[in-house]
Amino acid sequence: MSLIGWSSKLIDALLSLHRLPHIFSAPKRCAGDRHLPIIPNEIHLIIFEHLAPISTRLSSQQILTLFNLSCTCRFFANLCLPRIFEYLEFSGCIFSGDDILPSLDKDTAHMASRARILCQRITAKEPRALSIAQCVKAGRFTDWEFGVNAPRAVHPFSQLYLSGMAHMKNIRKLEFFRSSVKKLHWDVIATLELLEELSFAHCDFVDGPADVVPGKRLKVKVPCLRVYGCSGSRQPSAAIDPRHLRTLATDHDFADQVDWLSDTALTELRVFDYTRPVTMHSRTRVTFLLRQIPQSIQVLRLPFYTFSNIDEPLFGDPAWKKMSLLCSLTLEEVWRGPGIAPMTVVRTIFDGIRVLGGLQSLTLKAWGPHLDVGIPSVDVRHKIQEQLSDIPGLNLVDIYGTAVRLVDGKWMDVRDRAL
Repeated sequence: MSLIGWSSKLIDALLSLHRLPHIFSAPKRCAGDRHLPIIPNEIHLIIFEHLAPISTRLSSQQILTLFNLSCTCRFFANLCLPRIFEYLEFSGCIFSGDDILPSLDKDTAHMASRARILCQRITAKEPRALSIAQCVKAGRFTDWEFGVNAPRAVHPFSQLYLSGMAHMKNIRKLEFFRSSVKKLHWDVIATLELLEELSFAHCDFVDGPADVVPGKRLKVKVPCLRVYGCSGSRQPSAAIDPRHLRTLATDHDFADQVDWLSDTALTELRVFDYTRPVTMHSRTRVTFLLRQIPQSIQVLRLPFYTFSNIDEPLFGDPAWKKMSLLCSLTLEEVWRGPGIAPMTVVRTIFDGIRVLGGLQSLTLKAWGPHLDVGIPSVDVRHKIQEQLSDIPGLNLVDIYGTAVRLVDGKWMDVRDRAL
């Protein structure tokens, strides 16, 4: 049987079952000695966790195993259905003209077929398909492009998937990779009230909320947002409701488009800057961003640049004094001017951040092999005792890969950074 035929059979079989109840009980013994104890639900869950671990994405073979189990009884179906449909991938790379590429791997082709058939049933308003839609917890759009060279099949299939996703109200995590993102996508995303994480990587934002009058824009309420390597970043900037945002991980290009950072209650901010040419303006951009960071911040990662006069304006900025809740700081050196010794950089940074009285963890990284340095741990310990001894909670410092941890009042080498 082809992958498409098997996927259709799976959907048909699952749709023949009753709707999923919110609470299910263990099956009753219908034959034999009815006084024998029933296997507890917890044991069943352990067995199913062994067959299909929750922390991993299912392969087509694991889905087939769960499918076979789901046909055994409604109790097993109630255990299997949420796992089978918890993750859907809507892939645009399956199209070559109007055909499905024969070179696709087995899992990708099966996933595409399964998502298509389910969305067709959902848009047809089949009750049990609408029930299964509530099992979807994570979705991924990948390789959807809407340029003049896009295959004819891309547009209707994209509309089909969006119509189906509009009924998947329990989606917690949604990712877009290497795709064009349009206003239709934003309209659906804004309806996902349980969304916890929204990610965009290497996407092109074609149109969206930024093209709508501010008072009429639909706002996306999501606690975690990730944006990397995208163009047209004013669209997600206009779409996000900053009052609900708690975690933001982004490149510097998107951070430049954001005008609401100071209005958030962010607890975690991670900013990366790997691709832009380094100029004197690069340092100004980081300083400007630093001054927009809210006082609620607890975890912070920033790039920095050491020119001939070191980055004293950045590390001497009064904005650091406002971060009383900051407990974890990572600074990534993207560029260093000629003739600047690594320990000179360390001394300047330590002088600036010693105002962070609540700091517990400090990491100083170097991006790129041209900045690789080896600093002896004895020098790191000496600098900590000399400059950071007035930070009472500081217990972990990692300087260019040399890590030390405070143990029983003494700074000890950390051989395994994961410890």
